[in-house]
Amino acid sequence: LKCHTCGYQMPLPSLCPSCNADSWRYLGSGTQRLEELVKEKFPGAGVLRMDADTTMRKNAHEKILAAFQRHEADILLGTQMIAKGLDVEKVTLVGILNGDALLNRSDYRCAEITYDLLEQACGRSGRGQYAGEVVIQTYDTSHYAITCAAAHDYVSFFKQEMRYRHLAGYPPYTYLVSIVFANKHEDQAKRDAAFARSLLTDDIRILGPVSLTKIHDEYRMRMILKGKDQLRLNLS
Repeated sequence: LKCHTCGYQMPLPSLCPSCNADSWRYLGSGTQRLEELVKEKFPGAGVLRMDADTTMRKNAHEKILAAFQRHEADILLGTQMIAKGLDVEKVTLVGILNGDALLNRSDYRCAEITYDLLEQACGRSGRGQYAGEVVIQTYDTSHYAITCAAAHDYVSFFKQEMRYRHLAGYPPYTYLVSIVFANKHEDQAKRDAAFARSLLTDDIRILGPVSLTKIHDEYRMRMILKGKDQLRLNLS
């Protein structure tokens, strides 16, 4: 097991460390595992994979895309990096796995990011003289980001998203300032955040501080300032 955020690695345990159960449920699939399944289902098709592992070398992105455009492979698998900007005339089918995965993020923009990514990915199919088709696999089929992207209905998505943001007081109806404290020692990061919090006045809405994921051996704390006066927030 490898964390792609902090780089921590550990062997896959055979038993659950909490309850000792020997049954695991795997959610989602990595691109490498997906490549194996695709080759198994379509043994006669050429497959290219484009992800963080296959693009580590210099100019790897360009080489993989050039090979696909020359039709040296029939199927291109990849992460979000292949969702935008590709213009390959003979691509007539796009499949999107876990289309609602980004909706689980603790980010008020998650619906917007999901819609944008799906809309861009859908646009890779049928760009030439051949008709295109898109298949979206999702667990939440009723979410407006999914339904609007599938229907290419930007106006309905915009209206729904703006209603949500107005109700919750998120941009563009308010301003947000994010302050992040990072330190290799967790206690120090918490002390720094708490001290900064004590300096702020009560006339500003303050969210946090809360813990963020650890990145590159640094513990992180974040505090968000929220209000309608951008100058006031910046001066804080």
